[in-house]
Amino acid sequence: MSAGRVIAAGLAAGAANLVAGFGFAHLVGVERFQELLRSHNLRAIGEPQDAIPHVLVRLLIGVVVTALFVCLAPRFGAGPRGAFAAAAFGWTFLYAYTAWGHVHIGLFPLSWGWLLAGWGVVEMIVTALVGGWIATGRGFWG
Repeated sequence: MSAGRVIAAGLAAGAANLVAGFGFAHLVGVERFQELLRSHNLRAIGEPQDAIPHVLVRLLIGVVVTALFVCLAPRFGAGPRGAFAAAAFGWTFLYAYTAWGHVHIGLFPLSWGWLLAGWGVVEMIVTALVGGWIATGRGFWG
């Protein structure tokens, strides 16, 4: 598999991750999240200068998770099973660890930690499935 195909699939997966993230923001409510940040005297996010770094990080997540899928495919298969393995690694190091850290330092209450970690499962599964499917093509589903 060519590096170009993996990067292209990863960018598509990153776009899917971005859409899932926006879905979460609108489900939970950006206002509640901003209130939580303000309660800790932190700058509320959502300003125009936040958009470019946010999008770039989401695209990078897609590329990394897709590359991880490609690396895990020989062991777990180049299908949904491999995608779930890549999603599990991504979730552990991107969402579970971050949510625990935010709760541990007192930034978020425990309920928000569970909420962020739980939604991270959805985001990582979507990201890994899209990246794996585009990277491998028609044979992905069976």
